[in-house]
Amino acid sequence: VTLKIERGLEKVAHELLHSTKVLYHTFKRLKPQLLMAMYSGGIYCHMGEVARQMNICSLNISHGTHVPPNNKYEHIENFRLATSVIINTYKYVAVQTPWTNRFLDYYGDKRPRLFTGPLLYSKITKDDCLKNRKEFVGSNNNIKLILHATTLKRGRRGRLHITETLDEYISGLSDLVRAVNQLSDVFLVIRPHPVCDMTDEQLLALLPASEKIKIFRKGTFSSVLSAVDMLISYSSTCIEEALQNKIPVVLFDKWKRYNHFNIEETQSSLQLKRNPVFYITKPEILSASMDKILKIFDVDPLDEADLALYKYPEDYINNFYNFINEVIETAK
Repeated sequence: VTLKIERGLEKVAHELLHSTKVLYHTFKRLKPQLLMAMYSGGIYCHMGEVARQMNICSLNISHGTHVPPNNKYEHIENFRLATSVIINTYKYVAVQTPWTNRFLDYYGDKRPRLFTGPLLYSKITKDDCLKNRKEFVGSNNNIKLILHATTLKRGRRGRLHITETLDEYISGLSDLVRAVNQLSDVFLVIRPHPVCDMTDEQLLALLPASEKIKIFRKGTFSSVLSAVDMLISYSSTCIEEALQNKIPVVLFDKWKRYNHFNIEETQSSLQLKRNPVFYITKPEILSASMDKILKIFDVDPLDEADLALYKYPEDYINNFYNFINEVIETAK
């Protein structure tokens, strides 16, 4: 233990202490009226604490997806994740979705909440959709695109319950490729997580043969999201981003381990009804289920009423603007 402290923690602690002193003197010189941050781990944690000690207004805006846990394992992992992005010493916390509000209630967060709707999630426009979709499918309007994107963690950052391991990721993705191969005019766009360091060739070599796959790493996530008709994921902020942009989501969990929104499991494609999110654990029903979901929303796309449990009204953004104005006026 002593050796670990001396060789590992001591150096990190000294560096953090130095950075904190620099922060303090920087704030003292600049006298900021407001501090905003999307993280709260390491120096970002100290940033919020220094702001609190110096009576500087601070707002935490998380880029993560936050939902109440369904069991003791999720309770532990969700909390550990939250301490690096949303549970911290920043004076105010932005609430971008109704699920974030439930999450903060569950963990007893007492800070003032600013209900803003999405501030950091990808935002797509109709022009984005037309332009980026054309890059994938050309002028063929009959083709449907399914996007697979999910979070991966490796090494010491692993969260083995709420995220998939690399081999689980490959296994689930293989099931998805086989399902897409059974569908007509449906193609799969794969957006690998940044920690997936395999080349496209290496990744394809581990998946079933298919002429309906496109691996797309370049550009912003929003540029990919704007082109697709559905998202498939296990756990990721991209789930929230899809819903904010009225794109239906399938939570595919072949391990029957993690149900992100704790919704009813789809047992058969025959039972599918109009919903923004579906939870599927059976690979054998994946193809028929995706086909039916695509047809449901091809006729009648998701609207605000469908998303009431997942999305705040557009005008909630005004709460953020008003907050900024109040901070500026108070500082005068």
